[in-house]
Amino acid sequence: MIINAIYIGNEKEAFVEKRFKSYTNIIFSDDNNRGKTIVLQALYYALGNEPIFPESFDYKNFYFVIDINIGYENLIICRNKNNFVIRMFNQIYLYNSVTEFKYFFNKFIFKLPMIIKNEQFKTVELFLFYQLFFVGQDNRISNNIINSGYCNKDDFINMLFSYAGIQNVTTDINPIEIKEKINELMSERNTLIKENQFLKNNILAARVAHYTLNKDAITQKLKNLNNLKTEIIKIQNDRNRTWNRKIKNEILLKELNSLNNTLSEGEVVCLDCHSHHIGYKNQKEGIQFDISNLDIRKNIIESIKSRIEMFSEEYSSLEQQCYIKQSKLKELLKDEDISLENLLMYKQEINQTENADMRIQQIDNIITKYRLSLKQSSSIDESADLKKKALMQEILNEMSKFYNLIDPEGSRIFSNIFTTKGETFSGSEGALFYLARIYAYAKVLKHSFPIIMDSFRDGEISTDKEDIVLQLFSKLPNQIIFSSTLKAEEIGKYNRYENINKIDYSSHKPHHILNNKNLEDFYDIMNILLIKI
Repeated sequence: MIINAIYIGNEKEAFVEKRFKSYTNIIFSDDNNRGKTIVLQALYYALGNEPIFPESFDYKNFYFVIDINIGYENLIICRNKNNFVIRMFNQIYLYNSVTEFKYFFNKFIFKLPMIIKNEQFKTVELFLFYQLFFVGQDNRISNNIINSGYCNKDDFINMLFSYAGIQNVTTDINPIEIKEKINELMSERNTLIKENQFLKNNILAARVAHYTLNKDAITQKLKNLNNLKTEIIKIQNDRNRTWNRKIKNEILLKELNSLNNTLSEGEVVCLDCHSHHIGYKNQKEGIQFDISNLDIRKNIIESIKSRIEMFSEEYSSLEQQCYIKQSKLKELLKDEDISLENLLMYKQEINQTENADMRIQQIDNIITKYRLSLKQSSSIDESADLKKKALMQEILNEMSKFYNLIDPEGSRIFSNIFTTKGETFSGSEGALFYLARIYAYAKVLKHSFPIIMDSFRDGEISTDKEDIVLQLFSKLPNQIIFSSTLKAEEIGKYNRYENINKIDYSSHKPHHILNNKNLEDFYDIMNILLIKI
């Protein structure tokens, strides 16, 4: 992937940067607040990243367009809020969410890694994937991923394994220790059963319904029924939403096709202003297109067909998932050891067990997890486990080599790609840590994405160290885009580098890079995308 240009703007003002080269680029200025950070944030926002703009920048009022090359293909991607318009192969594609855009990215740009999340294989989120090669200026934290929440550092590590083609199974358990803990818990469980007088009750209802006497027959069945019910409802809701969106797009397609027929036999005009211009908006607050132009209308129609295909594929996948879950439910209900009616009849009594019984349930849950861990451990492909360790060690070795080339007297050895909570890097140490990490990812994984780091000299990395950083990154086949703020005495320092593209932002107006001088270029790219602003 090569970034050719970035466009930011609306109908009143714009900024355009077309000076990027396919090798190493440095955006610099002689002071802060000249727009370097906004441009780099905009690059990845246009590619579906989470918004990380400063609060003072009202990004929702702007369109962000990125012109890139993927291999020999040129793509133009526009984002406004969560609406995406893409031009590729002389075809327009429209998407109304980051999730839909991820579908496009995964299908046409790059097959994204898969990780296990909530016991299911899922395609990684774009904001997590981009942390392989993008380091922003703000919210840097060395002991976790940026914007941790739904995703965490374990997800990131599993993504690395998946990217490298290594089986994604997690382990790190000691079987001997776990077996000892199970024995201790079983001993406590037996003691509690003896002390729990209620369990000596020989009433048939208690024997049928009580959790402790019939744990396998009752609690597992209740748990499985509840889990399956929840999973089926969620899948059905997702499936219904997907079907509704497919139907809405099919209706829209019929309306646009009908409009084609109408225009061939007459004219459609606005009754208020008598204009021949007819607009299409891809959602309530979406992007507008002038579909009175036949070519534009054809492009929109083809894009809607593509979305219908996407929703059809998603619906089929959800339908299959639902069928599998429903089949499991039917099998569960065939179990005659204990009827569903009895389970429901005595559910209240089960929920009102005494403290001893609750502790027994807690013990059984813990034992189940331990046994599951043992089962997972025994089933792990040993060669995959070795490959994971080897990959991680190779990354750490590259980080250590990078760091020690810059600071030979430091002799730092990295043991993890994330620091512990008590160990954080800041200033120049932090900048070098992040540089070492994204450099190692590129060297080991050999990915072909642009490596971008805002404020790569954060903490005032010395000139000697900066020289080595630039030499090392310039040897990578990737496009490099760094930003830097220079001191007065450093002005002109990059002129001595022949293999670096220098992009000077010193003349920009502080806190406001947008202007009306770039509007013509901005409108040109909007016209290429067929967007009406």
